[in-house]
Amino acid sequence: MITSGSLRKIIMTTINLDKLTTQIDALINTCEHLKIENNHLRTKQNQLIIENEALTEKNHLAKAKLAAMLDKLRSLELAHE
Repeated sequence: MITSGSLRKIIMTTINLDKLTTQIDALINTCEHLKIENNHLRTKQNQLIIENEALTEKNHLAKAKLAAMLDKLRSLELAHE
């Protein structure tokens, strides 16, 4: 025979289980969202690394060209002295 006290415990346990289930579902959704966001961020990071490497190479080439131009100017200057 189920007493009112034991029925109340069963109801409270069911309510607590429902709350726990809701919280677990929310955590699962949050984890899925974070996993997607993390993948997007990793992709963006890789793109930025590639872009940075390209810009570094362009910077290196520009420095080399500038150094060559300065050398030419210096040699022209010395030739006219």
